[in-house]
Amino acid sequence: MIIARDSSGKARCARCGRYVKLTKDHFIPKCSRMNVDKPGNLVGICEKCNREKGNRIVLPEWYLYLKCEQRSSLYRYMRYSRSYILEQCEDEAVREAVEKL
Repeated sequence: MIIARDSSGKARCARCGRYVKLTKDHFIPKCSRMNVDKPGNLVGICEKCNREKGNRIVLPEWYLYLKCEQRSSLYRYMRYSRSYILEQCEDEAVREAVEKL
């Protein structure tokens, strides 16, 4: 699982930065019917942010507290999921990003 950590190594929500209990967010949602339980598709975020995201596909930048290399890992997963995203995603910014991969 991809986890945002502060400079002391303490885990925090990758979206809002709060230091709370983290839940597993599926970057590419479970409804995609793909093998989404791979470590590169799981991001640690708080329950509130997980509800906010829901089944949407978001750009890696949505996770404000991830390091650059962690976001790069999510872009690799987007490339792996390219056909699903182009078929199912309604967010034009996400579709454009995937087409450039």
